[in-house]
Amino acid sequence: MERGYNCLIVEGPGQGGVIRKQGIPFRHDWEKVVTPVIDYAINRKEEFGIDVNRIVLMGMNMGGFLAARAATFDQRNSAYILNDGVYDGYDGITSSFPESLSTALEEGNSEFVNSTITDLMEADPNARFNMKHGMGGPIHLMI
Repeated sequence: MERGYNCLIVEGPGQGGVIRKQGIPFRHDWEKVVTPVIDYAINRKEEFGIDVNRIVLMGMNMGGFLAARAATFDQRNSAYILNDGVYDGYDGITSSFPESLSTALEEGNSEFVNSTITDLMEADPNARFNMKHGMGGPIHLMI
């Protein structure tokens, strides 16, 4: 705020706490999510105010795709940042696997793969999140 930036970060349907705590599943039509968020941001009565001509919509990871879709339906944003950091979901997950797991996966040893991934998920909250919820990211609205 000291530099004139405000940021509203949104976890939408199917993301993070929304799916885990509220049980609200993912939806494809993110214009139905982003448009009410922009409405909310514009109508807030804060002392720093909101310049409606300088709203930037940023989507990261899967949010890059979702923000692009939302942008086609709501043109009130002055700029868009569509950062899809996941080019290959399979590689994104398997690149961090131990060699024994990668080998078992290539050989089709599903029993070893399933038990190892189960163990990883129990030991590592990040691995558990990635396996359960995919690689989607939040959408950020910068104003």
